[in-house]
Amino acid sequence: MKIEELLQHIERYSTPVLRVKWIILAIGLIMGSALAIRAYLSPTMFRAVTIFHPESGDSGGGFALPDPISLLIGNGTSSASDQQMIGVLRSQTVSEKLVADTIPWKGDTVLLADLIIEETPRPFSIVRAITSLVSPDTGYTYQTKIIIASRQLMKELSASTNENGFIDFSVGFYQPELIGIIAEKYIENLVEYYTNQKTEKADQNVAFFTERADSIKGELDKVAASRARIVDQEQYRIFARDQISTAELDIKLEMLKEMYIQLVASREQFIAQLKRVTPIIQVLDPPTPPFDVEKPSVIKGFLSGLFLIIFFSAVWLTRREWIKDIRILVVKTIEGAPEEEKES
Repeated sequence: MKIEELLQHIERYSTPVLRVKWIILAIGLIMGSALAIRAYLSPTMFRAVTIFHPESGDSGGGFALPDPISLLIGNGTSSASDQQMIGVLRSQTVSEKLVADTIPWKGDTVLLADLIIEETPRPFSIVRAITSLVSPDTGYTYQTKIIIASRQLMKELSASTNENGFIDFSVGFYQPELIGIIAEKYIENLVEYYTNQKTEKADQNVAFFTERADSIKGELDKVAASRARIVDQEQYRIFARDQISTAELDIKLEMLKEMYIQLVASREQFIAQLKRVTPIIQVLDPPTPPFDVEKPSVIKGFLSGLFLIIFFSAVWLTRREWIKDIRILVVKTIEGAPEEEKES
């Protein structure tokens, strides 16, 4: 293509745009200003970020003990248990349990779900305004509050495994005094969930062996007391009948002692197992202030609106020219194809 043809081609595209350039610019300024105002009026989101790592002394507890050297050099890898923990953090069950808790707030004890609903900004809606005038809102039920509050938190929640094998967790909310409490409660509920899930069987075994050991101990005490009475009564008179009775009690006493020792040993074994499989959430970076602040940029909003209007206006005004060029390109491509391809 020659220079003259190129200049003519550019002029064909630029002429329709330059003809109405001031109108396009005015619309772009209006759109940019609208997006800038929207960004300025948008509420500020505070995000609590924390890094933690699950540890356990027993792989049977669901977590593998990390290699200290790998943690130092930073070559940790994501394991299945880490992904399970991330899934638990993102679950609706954990979020609903969290918002159903009560916390001390400004000298009073309040439901966390109430605070989340109250402190969450609600954009103006004409439909909601008319609805509230026609049928005033008398308030949410308890279950509805839990669902609304949990969904709000889940919408601003993020959890992933980083390159070092640790879990990056963050949650955002509009109230800086609340976000730290929310993040800490997520960790507390996570530990409680895994403690209940991973140690339930061991806990049941401890309760069973404790009950049996107490029962055997009671029987052992009774037999020991009976034997002591016989020995005291017959310490000066020893007859064959008494010797047989005492021998039977001795055998029963030894059997009960052995059973009691085994039960106590089993109970202690399961208590040790309970402690081993209980996960330890090692928080490396606690969710404390200052929190990350997220708010739409006014400048980015303005420039986005301005350039979007200019771009789409230019595409629309030059649509006939680029459609014509596409058709010419297709025709030239067909004409330049080999004869075999044309016939086919």
